[in-house]
Amino acid sequence: MMEKLVIQADKSNIPLVDNFLRAICDNNHIVNYYATISVPIIKAMEVVERISPASSLSILFDYLRGGITFTVQTDSPCFLSVENATENSDDEFADAAFLITLLSDHTKVTDEGRTLQIFFDIRGIDASEAFARVQVLEHFYESIRTKELQTVE
Repeated sequence: MMEKLVIQADKSNIPLVDNFLRAICDNNHIVNYYATISVPIIKAMEVVERISPASSLSILFDYLRGGITFTVQTDSPCFLSVENATENSDDEFADAAFLITLLSDHTKVTDEGRTLQIFFDIRGIDASEAFARVQVLEHFYESIRTKELQTVE
């Protein structure tokens, strides 16, 4: 059963995205994966907002062979940086792109950068894998905080 949310790419709509994702996680009994799922989706929304403010953004949820997929679509080519994301990239969207690819099992950019598919192999993720992803996320944010503190000094 596909579910869809259409919003304007604006930070003020993060609560709508949050509610949409929480409902999906609750309804599918995957609440433990909420952080792993929500961060890439919200980061994708932030990329769209920075590249093409006021763009319409569609988030589609669907099931896919042992997992789930979220498709984020917009009318601007906002997701080209996601394909080659690395932690140390100089791209201004490197952090968002890196988190999207790191926390998902697979990503696919299509439609000349206007569509980003984010795949999660829920059936294949055990507790240790989920825990490892949360640790990587915590480490990532800690490194950002450390860089910010070094910049202030």
